[in-house]
Formats: sequence, structure tokens, C-alpha cells
Amino acid sequence: MKIRSDFSAVIRQAREAKGLQQEALATLLGVSPDTIRNWEKERSTPSLSIRPLLEQALEISLQEGDEQKAQSDTHPLQAEHQDAKRTSFSPMRWMIGDENRRRMLNRVHFLWIKGVLNAILSQSTLIGVGLQEQPLALEYSWQAEEQATARLPQHYPAGTSIVQVYDTAEGELLILGEPGAGKTTLLLELTNVLLERARHNELHPIPVVFHLSSWTEKRLPLIEWLLEELQQKYQVPYALGAAWIADDRLILLLDGLDEIAVAHQPTCILEMNRYREEHALVSVVVCCRSASYFEQTGRFQLKKAVEIQPLLLRQINQYLTSAGKPLAGLRAALRTDPVLREVVATPLMLSACAMVYHNKTQKEIALRGDQEEWRRSILEQYVTLAWQRGSRASPSYSAERVTSLLAWLARQMRAHGQTEFYLERLQPDWLEEKKAHMLYQKWVARILLCISFFIQATLFACFRGDTEPDVPGLFFWLGSSAHGNTILGWMAPGVGGGLGGGGSLGLIIFVVQALAGFFVEQKGSTQTLLGAILHNLFGALRVSLLIGSGTALLVIAVLALVQKSLTYGIQHGIGIGIYAGLSFGLIWLIGRGDGREKPVYVLKRSLGDRLLDTVLYFLSGFCGMFWWYALQAGSPEGNPFRAALCVGVGLAVMWGPTTMTERLIKAGIIIQPAEVSRWNWSSMARNIMPGIKRGMVLGAAIALPTIVVLVIMSSLFNNFSYAWRYGLIYGLIVGCMNGIAALLTSLLNSGWHSDMMPDPHQLTQPNEGIHRSYKHALFAAGVFAPIGGIISGIGCGICFWLAGVPGWFFLMVGLGVVSGIGLALQFWNAYGGRAWIEHYLLRWFLWRKDDVPQRCREYLDEAVRRTLLRKMGAGYMFSHQLFQDYFAKQ
Repeated sequence: MKIRSDFSAVIRQAREAKGLQQEALATLLGVSPDTIRNWEKERSTPSLSIRPLLEQALEISLQEGDEQKAQSDTHPLQAEHQDAKRTSFSPMRWMIGDENRRRMLNRVHFLWIKGVLNAILSQSTLIGVGLQEQPLALEYSWQAEEQATARLPQHYPAGTSIVQVYDTAEGELLILGEPGAGKTTLLLELTNVLLERARHNELHPIPVVFHLSSWTEKRLPLIEWLLEELQQKYQVPYALGAAWIADDRLILLLDGLDEIAVAHQPTCILEMNRYREEHALVSVVVCCRSASYFEQTGRFQLKKAVEIQPLLLRQINQYLTSAGKPLAGLRAALRTDPVLREVVATPLMLSACAMVYHNKTQKEIALRGDQEEWRRSILEQYVTLAWQRGSRASPSYSAERVTSLLAWLARQMRAHGQTEFYLERLQPDWLEEKKAHMLYQKWVARILLCISFFIQATLFACFRGDTEPDVPGLFFWLGSSAHGNTILGWMAPGVGGGLGGGGSLGLIIFVVQALAGFFVEQKGSTQTLLGAILHNLFGALRVSLLIGSGTALLVIAVLALVQKSLTYGIQHGIGIGIYAGLSFGLIWLIGRGDGREKPVYVLKRSLGDRLLDTVLYFLSGFCGMFWWYALQAGSPEGNPFRAALCVGVGLAVMWGPTTMTERLIKAGIIIQPAEVSRWNWSSMARNIMPGIKRGMVLGAAIALPTIVVLVIMSSLFNNFSYAWRYGLIYGLIVGCMNGIAALLTSLLNSGWHSDMMPDPHQLTQPNEGIHRSYKHALFAAGVFAPIGGIISGIGCGICFWLAGVPGWFFLMVGLGVVSGIGLALQFWNAYGGRAWIEHYLLRWFLWRKDDVPQRCREYLDEAVRRTLLRKMGAGYMFSHQLFQDYFAKQ
């Protein structure tokens, strides 16, 4: 049976029409995603055994000749029926759905029944509430509207459960009530019953609880928001979630409409009504506070609306009488204060009053005020009592400090539309002042650069200068009998200009390490990076001259003062200036992009910021060079001090006052911890050839200007024969090491995937995500950096061997070690280490502003023990929305 010639396009179009990703279709068919990709790119054809399943899943025909037959023979009515059939439920789509369905039911039960409902029931006595139908709370068609208008609100018989009301409403229900009336409890009781029904009936839709507070952040169309929530909260793949929604396989249980800003509530209701027009058979239950719902103009198009009724005086007295004499004072106060009776008409406030006014007399309870004053007083006393009862807290956990923390937390959770708080998900925008946010970002950049400069300067010190050839260094420790620059053979004189072989080699490695950091960060294609090089070419030349001359002049002045010799300053300053210009120009060439995309955020620095950065970068470079060089030399005097001074000045001039920091450092904007990581061999295999191309092209693009600059520079101090050979060898080394770095980072970026955990409920301990990020960063650095170091060392060793350098073997080993250490820093930074630094620096800023204590987790756990917060795995949520509202006003 021959396959039709356009099979690839047919498969792709049918898959996209059904809203399936390649991974989802592969799962349905039991094949790998690469197989689907190969079919759609005509690299292979579906086998005869798999073809019937593929045709059934996509409702297509792949047999040759079917295309013309379908176009000519299909009757218009048959075509219309086939179109309808494509949108109906397809059994093939659910061949493996049982396992996904079971997992989803378990997740909903774990999160909402075990995590929330059981906690509510364990902390309070459940009081039966009355329900009243509210027909005027909904929007009907004109026929139903006449009937609804004619009906008055009706009370349901005592003992009527929310499940009975749901069944009567045929799954279309709005639940209203006052704060603390028990709306969420009823919703979760209904969820529990629906979960049981779904477990016993495989055709029953899956009940899923969504919290509408997160809708207000982006205000997406409802289907897009549901898909995003399924991915983030329940870890449901996009294709599977889209299939469930398209086939009406979910029951939507929506809580927290009142937590959306009043101005946006009508829009949310409108989105829900639009969704209902397209999915009229989907069961939907929505919870909202009565006052909030009736204040806005929007109305839901549902079949029934019920309002939780205030507790009857008989119920209140029965509850208080069962407690006996300790609540006699509260019973007496209720008889004389009608305002208090209205306040305690909800289960939450009644149980709170019973706790607050335990063993209190009527006189002690007396308060003149409205309901808001009563409610605030009760909650305030409840918080105080919660701190006093139970086990004694450590003196460091003061009530004032915990209250301050919870007040800040409540404000931030409300501002960001969150109902759960995860310590590892702290973001810089939780800094309430824009000035503090800007300052935080500047310090993130400073810390990252200072760490990098310190380590790079230390590695530079391993290649000690030729002024002290008998000082043992890295190559000597690796087994070379040669000291100083003699290991370099004919290249021992170095580039000139005060830089001998060891100093020249060290500066070149310094340049390589700086560029490697940008390759790790850059994830664009080869064409994008080449476009950046061409776009930035003239700008790089301009800044190279500016930075090179500025560095040379400053180094000359500093060394002339220190050595009291202008000649000495000129000899060393010119070489360092040229190297500074070369390195800065190459960084400018690679790191500024191709100009088509503007930076998302440009860090603005004042004159004071630039001066502070200059000092910090000077100190990091100076200290990094000085401590190791002095340790090698056995004395801090002489060359160690001068060399450290040169390195510090060079870094200060290059990075302190310039704009490179503002455009290249993108840290401190969004913290993305590497909570989960995985390795994809097939993805890496597909990128081997593009990675090799990227490495070769970029290696050549960097090697050519390096060769030209080194030849010109060396010819100023040596004969041309030496200069061109010297420039060629070191240019090839720079190009080789950077090409290898580009190749490795390309393969690593394609194969190694690290990201935030889609479902934070899988985290079991607070701040576990940040600890995971740190470990994954160490793993990436420990595994991939040695590989890069070995390959780089071999490449450099071959270059030195071809050049006839006698110590090529020890140079190969030494450069491999140094390159591996440098790459380890870059990989650690890019694959989770930066997020670790950003997180703890953010917490330090919040601590300095007195928003968050140093031992934040311990304080939050203490609030859980005091029943002010509820803990769900690694997350925290307020025991009730009323408590969050109370603390938000503090």
C-alpha cells in the first residue's frame, strides 16, 4: 500500500487542527517525538503497522489516491458530518487517558482535600449552614428571565447539602456568602464527592479547583488561563490540557472571584460567559462574596445561585451552650448587642469569638461600634491569643515581628494575586519601592562581576610574569622542570610592551574566560551571533581604541608613580592598554546583540554608581591577582603588588565607568531557579552539526581580529618575523578556545534543560527549590566544565606543538586546568548558581528593609503552629481570607 505524496503536510495540518503538540501525538501512538518530526519533515514515512493508528487518531487517510477521491466523491452533507465528527470525542485520543486521568484525580485530592479541606475540618467544628436560592443573581435568556423574576428567593430545607443543590442545578452553580460563611468549605466538600464519582465512573469529567486570583495578573481569555493554570498548578502538559478542555472533560470549580479587583470582575464574568457559550455542557461552580458580587454589574449565565445564610440564633445558642459556663459571658453579650449577633452569624467568626471570649464576662466583652470595628477587634484578639496559647515560642519569635512579617506577606500576596506563598518563588518585584529594586539589581551585577573578576585574576596569576622567572608556578607544579617563561621556548619574550611570555599568556587566557561567559549566556543561532559581530564591528573598534588608550595612560601614570620611573610605566602600560582594548572590543563585538532587539531592561547608573563600581572592580582584580602571585613568589613585595595593581586598574577602567555593565548584565530582573533538570540526548544529537558550525564560525571570527592586533602590537617591539608567528599562534589559541566554548555551550544549552518546577506543590520543604538550584549548578559545573577544559587544553597543546614550543605538553595540561576552572564558574553561574545568589541577596534586602526576618522559614513555621497560616508542602497560605485581609490592613 503506497503512501500519498503529501503525507507530511497532511499529518502536520491534521495534528495542528486537533490542537496536538508533537509530543502529545507521539504519546498517543507510543512512538518518540523525533518520529513525528521525521514524518513531518519527510525524513521517514509511517510504517504499515503504525499507519492505521495514526489515521484513526488524526481522522485522515494516508493511502495514495485518497486525496482526489475525497475531493470528488464526498457529498456536501457527508462532508458536513465528517467535520462535526472531527470535533467530537475520539476514542483514540483516550487510549492512554486512564493513567493521566488517575494522576489528575490524585493531584486534585492531594492539593485540595488532603491539603486544605482536612486541615479546615481538623481545626474547627463544622456547623451546618442554611442555603437560599438567589435567582436574581444570574443572567438568563428572556424566557427564563421572566420565570426567575417571578420567583422570590427560597430557602432550601434544613440539612440540604451542597451536592444536592449541585445536582439540581445540573452542574451550573454560583455560591455566594459573607466572609467566613464557609463558601470554600462547601466547594471543597463538593469537590470531594465529585472526585469519588469520577473514580467510580470513567466517563465522569474530572473536577478541578482553580483560584481566580491568578487571573487578574494577565486577564487572559478563559481557555488560555485554564491551560496556563493546568500547566503551572497541576503539571498537565499543554496538549493534554487542551484536549481535556476541547472535549469538555473537566468540571471547573472556581474560587475567589472576590479577590479579583472590582474593576476587573465584570471582565472575568464576561470571559466565563463566553466560554459557556462555546462549552455549554461543561459543569461550572463559582464562589464569591455576596457584597462583592452584587457591587459590580456583571452576572453569570448559570442555572442556579445559592447564598449561604447567616447562622440562626438557635444555632448560635446551641453551639455556645454546648461549651458550657466558659461562654456564658458571650451568650449574655449576644442577648444585648444586636451588632455582635450579626458579626457572629458566620461559622468562622462564631468559632473565633468562642476562642477569644472564653471565660470572659459580659462587661469584659462589651464594645460599642459597627460590624467592622467588632470584626477587627475579634481578629486582633484572636491573633494575640493565638500567640499566647500552646507551646511557648522562642523569645526571638516576638508577636510584633511575626505580625509584621504576616502583614507584609498579606500585602504582597494580594498585590501579586497569590493565594499560596513559596519562599523559593520570591521575586525582585516584591521589593515595594522602585528605588530598592534598582539598587538590588545593581548589587546583583556587582557581586557576579566581582566574583568573576576575582577568579579570573587568580587564574591570571598562575601565569606569572617574566620578571621573576625562578618563581614556581602552575606549570612547575604540574611537573615541568622549566621555570618562568623558558617553558614557552621561542615565545618566551612575549608580545612586548612590558609583557613577557607568561604575562601575555595570562592576559590571553583572561580574554578567553571573559568571552566564554558570554557564550554561555548567548543562546541565539550562529546567524544571530554573526549578525551581532557585523553590526558591532565599527563600534568595537571605536571602544577598543578608547578603552585601550585610557587604560594605557592610567597604568602608565600609576606605575610611574609607584616605580618612580616614567620609562617603566610606558613599557608596561602600552602592552596592558592594548590587551585591555582587545579584550573589551571582543566583548563588545559579541555581547551587545545584533541591534534588532532592544534590551528588556537597561540598568541606569549614576556617577556615584560608576565610581563605586570602579573601586569594587579594582579591588576584586587586585585581590585576585595579588594573593596568588604573592603566594607563589613567597613575598608580597615587588612584582606581585605591581602586577595586581595593573590588573585592578585595567578592570576598573574597562568595567567601572563604561556602559557595558548596563547592557550586558541581565541579572536581578526575574529569579529563575533551576529546580528541575534533565538531559535530552536526542536534542543534543540534533544540534551537533549546528554546534560545530557555530564553534568554527565564531572561533574564526574571534581569531582573525586577535591575530591582526597581536601581530601589529608585537611588531612594535619585535621583528616582524617573530611578530606574525607569535600573533598567529596566540590568535589560533584564542579562536580555538572560544570556538570550543561556543560548541560546548551550544550542545549544553540544547541537551541540558533546567527550569522552575511547573508544579510547586511537588516541593516538600520550604526553599527546597533554591537548594535544588544550587545542587544542579554544581552538577553542571562539575560534569561539563572538565570536559570543556580537557578539549580546550588539547586544542591549545596542538597549537603549541605545531609551533615547536618545547613545553607544549605542560602548557596543554595547565591551560586545560585553567580553562576547566573558568568554565566551571560560567556554567555554575548560568545553570542555577546565579539564581541562588539572587535569592539570598533579595532576602538580605528584604531583611534590611525590616520586611522579612533572617530566619524567615522558622518564623513562617511558627505562624503555622499558631494556626495563623496553613502549610501545604513547601508553601504557605493564610488560614482564611479574612486573616489575609486583616493583616493586609496592618
